[in-house]
Amino acid sequence: METTNFELTRFLLNSVNNAQEEAVNHKDYNILKNNFHLFSEKNKYIMNTFRYYNNIVDFNDDIKKVEIFLRRFPNSKFLNENDIDNLTYIKYHMEVLFHKIHTILELKKLMINEVYKVGFSEKECTWENLKKHSKLRSKVPMQILDNYFKTFKHIIDLRHLNTHRGHYNDEKSIDISASLNIYKWAEKDGYNLGENFKLMMPKFLIEYKLREFKKERVKFVKNASIATIYYKEEFFKYLLIDFKNNIENWK
Repeated sequence: METTNFELTRFLLNSVNNAQEEAVNHKDYNILKNNFHLFSEKNKYIMNTFRYYNNIVDFNDDIKKVEIFLRRFPNSKFLNENDIDNLTYIKYHMEVLFHKIHTILELKKLMINEVYKVGFSEKECTWENLKKHSKLRSKVPMQILDNYFKTFKHIIDLRHLNTHRGHYNDEKSIDISASLNIYKWAEKDGYNLGENFKLMMPKFLIEYKLREFKKERVKFVKNASIATIYYKEEFFKYLLIDFKNNIENWK
């Protein structure tokens, strides 16, 4: 009978609980200090695996929160007073999404490195090094991670441009922002834009474009969230089976 993700997660949590009990019962345990050195090698393996598991779960939850944040522009008066308009708010949360998607990729590499006891340092734990390692040949989590990368490559590329070049390439956002800024600057300086300009670029149309743009970005984030959850479940399903086998056959 196939072991479910729920059962595998419960096994991991029970293993963590047992490891923590062992540390607490150690004669040198000190509640005010880091007690990681008191763990056996097996329990260090359990705690490290759980740390990556927990971080991956948290970052997946964060992506869902990005969708929630985008659905509503909170306390717009306060934000506008601090020069944060709808487009700035959307841009900030889209950048958060880009970075969360990429961080999940990196965390999964590190978790594979830990579960299969490959032995790479964090710096050495690159995709190229993992692919070459004999312990990881034909491992299903590697294929799942490769599929994750291919699915989100466009977002990961955007993250790299944003991090290393300061780029945020969103033509729709730039177009709407330019139009809204003309109205904002005119209102601030008491400048009359004239009827011809208002007919050519009516404010209600720009605001409509903004609403539609926001809907598009919410849908985009929602789809990203659905995909990350799918890959998370698939990744854990296979990786935690091997983790369980390693614990049960620990030498």
